Amino acid sequence: MAENLALMEEYCRSQGREFVFLIAPNKNSVYPEHMPDLGVKAAETPGRILLRCLAQKNVTYIDLFQAFEQQDAPLYFAHDSHWNSRGAALGADLINEAFGRESEYFTEDFSRQISHDGDLYAMMYPAFTDPETDVVFGDALDFSYTTEATRADSITLGTAGGGTGSLLCYRDSFGNLLYPYLADSFAEALFSRATRYDLTQPGAFVLIELVERNLRYLLRYTPDMPAPARDLSLPESSGTAAIDVGRSNLEGMQLLTGQLPETPDETSAIYVAAGGMVYQAFCMEDNGFAAHIPADAAPEGIAFYAGGQLRLLAVQ
Repeated sequence: MAENLALMEEYCRSQGREFVFLIAPNKNSVYPEHMPDLGVKAAETPGRILLRCLAQKNVTYIDLFQAFEQQDAPLYFAHDSHWNSRGAALGADLINEAFGRESEYFTEDFSRQISHDGDLYAMMYPAFTDPETDVVFGDALDFSYTTEATRADSITLGTAGGGTGSLLCYRDSFGNLLYPYLADSFAEALFSRATRYDLTQPGAFVLIELVERNLRYLLRYTPDMPAPARDLSLPESSGTAAIDVGRSNLEGMQLLTGQLPETPDETSAIYVAAGGMVYQAFCMEDNGFAAHIPADAAPEGIAFYAGGQLRLLAVQ
């Protein structure tokens, strides 16, 4: 996952764009003391493990686990798995800070209103309703919609705001309360709930927000971006592997996918040799790989490290 995010940031920065990754913590990761004692608990949550790996790869990220744990007031709903409006405001301030900008949404006045239906309550008691209190931002947010869709859970939302710069944001349901602050912060923004990140979309600032429980999506959905070329000397082939050639969403590109016949070293990248070049692929689940490469580059092999040695498997 960390290697895939490093590739995304590398691509964005090669175009002069800023990149930030944000994990929305699972509610139980922030408030474990309120969870039932059902057995052995993990020493670390998946999100914290990933953040440590991102730090090792110098990927730009925001640590909401630490930021939320430093606050006394609850930042999640009581009967819902999501953060409340004040939690979203803190997230927005930290996003702006990571992009070298300033905002103070979290320190603004919030009013309390009975205005929210919890998703956890609805799952437990679908025949009933239980509106609960939300803390509502007390000041006006300056933005308008540039898309016909205006629902918070819309697949795509476009906004024009009173801030500066352009934002491309891929988000999930945690973005329902987050996006209004960011729409206010940027002159224009595109918010998408697509699980396939199209990084060729315009936006000087690129944000990926993903809830901790869905981090596996980073190994399941291939982002749309060209695979970076690498200067790598390959050994003689020592076996064969299958590569599937499919349609790419990128013009002039093809999408190569497949699965390695063996597990590579934990820190190994996966490379695709094609058309006399070597490209680094995304790591997918179950020893899979995926790479968008030029359509005229014929696949030749797959390379990876196993047992500390670089191996090359020729295309069958």
